[in-house]
Amino acid sequence: MKDLPLPNLLVEMLNSGRWKAPDDKELIKKIGIEDADDLSFLSLAGMESNTNQLRQLALNGYSDLMGLCSGNVELLPEGYLDVTKAIVIAATYGDEALCLDYSNSIEPKIVVTNNTGSSTRWLLVAENFEKFVEILGL
Repeated sequence: MKDLPLPNLLVEMLNSGRWKAPDDKELIKKIGIEDADDLSFLSLAGMESNTNQLRQLALNGYSDLMGLCSGNVELLPEGYLDVTKAIVIAATYGDEALCLDYSNSIEPKIVVTNNTGSSTRWLLVAENFEKFVEILGL
């Protein structure tokens, strides 16, 4: 995680205490989180811990089930997340997550888990962090 820079706005929000889930649960559901009451916007330590857990899932053979790749992938399959180029920024206890996805750019996109019943895939929420903040009215 240390090699991926957090967006400046996220750092500002963390420092000012503004980085927290919105009260309007319908907005959270709108971005694809089903368990809106359980969503936690993570601290820096939480981001690091959850990101490490996601990377461990890929190393432990859960890549296809969870829609994960772990580096050295020429063409990332649609709906997959390269865990070496991602940071978990919010999560639920039920394994839903929002991530910064740096796979195509130095400016990350925001992606969310999408449970298809038999597996998990990742869907685009916003093209950049500023747009994500705008969508949730943060």
